[in-house]
Amino acid sequence: MPDLRKIYVYPTPENVELLQYKDKAGNCFSYKENEVPCPKNPSKIAKIPVQA
Repeated sequence: MPDLRKIYVYPTPENVELLQYKDKAGNCFSYKENEVPCPKNPSKIAKIPVQA
């Protein structure tokens, strides 16, 4: 039996349309790329903390 390893794959502009992900509840999902302009006011840029 082969060794089981976890492989972490993160969405990038190159692979966003190629991959599907599965969450811990077994739901499959994919990401959709959406390019938006940056706000000119730096206070309107939100900081999102890393989830553990």
